[in-house]
Amino acid sequence: MRWNMGGKIPYILNEDENDRIGSIYTIQGVDMDYAGVIIGKDLRYINGKVIPYRASHLKDDKNSGIWSKTTSLALANKLIRNAYKVLLTRAIYGTYIYCEDKALNEYLKSLIK
Repeated sequence: MRWNMGGKIPYILNEDENDRIGSIYTIQGVDMDYAGVIIGKDLRYINGKVIPYRASHLKDDKNSGIWSKTTSLALANKLIRNAYKVLLTRAIYGTYIYCEDKALNEYLKSLIK
């Protein structure tokens, strides 16, 4: 799938772009019937805990502040968690989740059973 690239109207409202992937910045504040969320390598499940992992967060992400020189590791972790909270709470009827971290994937599956 392709990332949304902007346009005259927001991609989330454009029926011609239903096959696009949006970022937190394009869906923040928008509710959808269904959503799909890709949880990257910046959120992992280690030793029984869900752990943000800044080292795996995109280094070219200039918008989030995660890689700002003034951002502490604690704040970066909070920003990562908050980003996923926003993404995971956009759907009204259901959310499809894909995790790059297999342990996190198994943990989330166990919560549904």
